[in-house]
Amino acid sequence: MELHHLHNCLWGQINILSTLLTFLAFYLVTKDHPNLGSLSLGLAITLKITAVFTLPLFVLYLLKKNDRKSAIKLALLSCLLPIIFTFSVFTIYNWDIAYFFNTIFYSTSVTITPLQISGGCMNIWSFIGLLGFDIAQYGILRLLWIPLVILGYAYWFRKEMTNSNLVFSIISIYFLFMLSYGWVTEQTFLDVLPFIFLFVIAYKPSKLALYGLAIVQLLVFGFSLFNWGPFIFQPLISNFYPSLLPTI
Repeated sequence: MELHHLHNCLWGQINILSTLLTFLAFYLVTKDHPNLGSLSLGLAITLKITAVFTLPLFVLYLLKKNDRKSAIKLALLSCLLPIIFTFSVFTIYNWDIAYFFNTIFYSTSVTITPLQISGGCMNIWSFIGLLGFDIAQYGILRLLWIPLVILGYAYWFRKEMTNSNLVFSIISIYFLFMLSYGWVTEQTFLDVLPFIFLFVIAYKPSKLALYGLAIVQLLVFGFSLFNWGPFIFQPLISNFYPSLLPTI
């Protein structure tokens, strides 16, 4: 049990660090430091592969600024770092690289089982599954997120890529992925959260949107708390309010 909670804590820290590095990459790229931005983004992708969804948008941002050289360097450096690190680890430990790709493309069934719901957020497939429609027989649906994300990139390719639009494009691509991917964890919401705050506070200031964001975050936390236990808060609850644990 202690190892399980240690794993949860460590994975949570990795998620947060990847999110912060992606956010730092946004700052560096928009402040005309694309080389440092590519290093930051490469580290973010190394820690959590979903950060790669921002890479085409950063490249597009630089291309729209007629800085093709920086765009190419950002794409290469951001990809080389996670590729070298991943293949080095798999080579050193003699792991099967096919398992890595299976996790990316989510080769397990898209049927939403009770166990699967208890381990991740509810998306469109979760709700369809709860309605009693068996989508397991349509295995191609587990790849639906790929064309949807590509369509998202195509949309932004036609738009002016200002700082505000860059933030909004990152938000939109993340949400397209989370809505259509076969299974997402609550921690995936952390990837997009800083950009939502930035958009609401800096680019489209709105008290109503900020209050709504706070409510959504509380709902996500509540779902995590009552769906899969207290996570990293168990030691705190054990020390100060142990009678609450059986209830949770």
